[in-house]
Amino acid sequence: MRILVAGAGSVGSVLGLLLHDSGSDTVFLARDDRLEQLRKGLVVVFHGRERNAVVPVCRRPEEAGLADVVLLCVKSNSTRDVLEDIRPCVGPDTMVVSLQNGIGNEEMIAERFGEERTAGGVVVIGSEMGDDGVVRCHELEYVVVGSWGSALLDMACLGEAFGKAGIDFRVSDDIRSVKWKKMVWNSAFNPVTAITGRLVEEILDEKPGRNLVRGLMEETVLVARALGCSISQDVVRDNMNYPARYNGFRTSMQQDMLAGRKLEYEAITGTVVREARRLGIETPLNDTMYAILAAMATNHISDISSPPC
Repeated sequence: MRILVAGAGSVGSVLGLLLHDSGSDTVFLARDDRLEQLRKGLVVVFHGRERNAVVPVCRRPEEAGLADVVLLCVKSNSTRDVLEDIRPCVGPDTMVVSLQNGIGNEEMIAERFGEERTAGGVVVIGSEMGDDGVVRCHELEYVVVGSWGSALLDMACLGEAFGKAGIDFRVSDDIRSVKWKKMVWNSAFNPVTAITGRLVEEILDEKPGRNLVRGLMEETVLVARALGCSISQDVVRDNMNYPARYNGFRTSMQQDMLAGRKLEYEAITGTVVREARRLGIETPLNDTMYAILAAMATNHISDISSPPC
């Protein structure tokens, strides 16, 4: 089975290295500086232990050939462009799996390649990549994948590949709820850490910070439930109990902010605000986070008007 990893940031690098080292036919799609870094070798540090490998990498998708599975690991604001790029790699039996933050990527995959080839996924991981291209993985807990459309995709081969790589691989029959459950965490901690520059454990260490992220999560739970997702209120309580093993880890949006990269707030906070307005739900805290992020970002507010005063 040939696996194309589209996006060799921290998440794609960790998963791709583990798959490659366990014998899976894995090829990376990368560009610019990251392409040159990977040509010299992929380096991932797991809990202080360095692992490196010379991995197959290409700039042009045609060089990779047809893939059985495409793992989409790019930022959400690059999804449409990458889907166009990978067309030569997607055949009638190819499964395209979004392992991205935010909501809306799977719809774009389905629009481009059909629901019968679309899967959604969630990676529970703490990882970051330095300017030198070295990826540091603090923790890789598990990966959840599920069919996005009504047709159930066969996950057996993919599950076998992940299992051989030592990755806890799970299949869900309600991947939308799984993604919204992660969105509850993302919609709170990603914007707050990016805006304040503080770590998650620092936000939770003081009452005002705890109240803010709790309120953001409670709003997102309301939206998710209104969309028909199975989300327990316990998710807020669980997210407030931040594991100490993640201390020092920067959220993905905070990493992007520090690196001067474009923020993927549209797929996270923007999605919560858009869906809330469509459903007639008030989300004043998420509205505020969206307005601040939009003001800080290089791009302008797209399809959401300013929150009412």
